[in-house]
Amino acid sequence: MKKLILITLIIVGGISSNKINAQTKENNDFKVHLTMLYEHYINLKSAFISSNVESVMNMAKEVQREFPNVEKASKTLKESKTWEKEKTNISKSITAILSSKKIEEQRNNFATLSIALHDVIKTYGVIGMKTYYQYCPMALNGKGAYWLSLQEKIQNPYFGDKMLTCGETKEILE
Repeated sequence: MKKLILITLIIVGGISSNKINAQTKENNDFKVHLTMLYEHYINLKSAFISSNVESVMNMAKEVQREFPNVEKASKTLKESKTWEKEKTNISKSITAILSSKKIEEQRNNFATLSIALHDVIKTYGVIGMKTYYQYCPMALNGKGAYWLSLQEKIQNPYFGDKMLTCGETKEILE
């Protein structure tokens, strides 16, 4: 009888362990693709800092290319409420950036992208990167706007080199 109980516990423990490992792998797949999308976002932010519309378009295409991979990996998430809420904002803002040839319109949509991506990264995290959530109260004609950065040093994507250091770090995500 003791052997039967022990065998049952080992089997149940093994099954539970396999489920946990599968869920961890699935969440890691999502995190890998989210990290790649975030890396493309950082390149997009750099293009906004340089105020180069062509570079903005190229980097936005990279974000757009990675988006379906994140979406596919999200299907296996155990908790996907935040992703489901923000994926439309991410997709629409990238599409809007690509649809516009005016840097100011692109920056407005970059602000929407930044807020949505912040919420997703805050919930799921990215691999091996500290993320700074930064804010400039003067951006977007005084409405204020957020962006994400890999560094604490402020490099404002909303004014190019005119007001490069305007802003502050509001939150650090690790």
